Amino acid sequence: MLIELRYNTSLPLSTRHQSSSTAKVNGMEFWHQQSWLDSLTRQASSTKAVYARDMGAFIDWIQTKSVSSPELVTRRHLRSYLAELHT
Repeated sequence: MLIELRYNTSLPLSTRHQSSSTAKVNGMEFWHQQSWLDSLTRQASSTKAVYARDMGAFIDWIQTKSVSSPELVTRRHLRSYLAELHT
């Protein structure tokens, strides 16, 4: 899964691609998943499918941590998730 870690650790991450049309599956309406996938214009459809699967897995995981929107995700969350992937 591609994750950029170029953010200030004291600030929550924010979405880059916000749109009025958002995915509304399993409480994902705040995650703008489809808008982000639509912004990936140079990737193959198979790559987008993998990104969608990985992002969905992250959203499922982060919501178990009571994080309800991208603005609340911190670098610590990302590190915990990546560490959990390796166990």
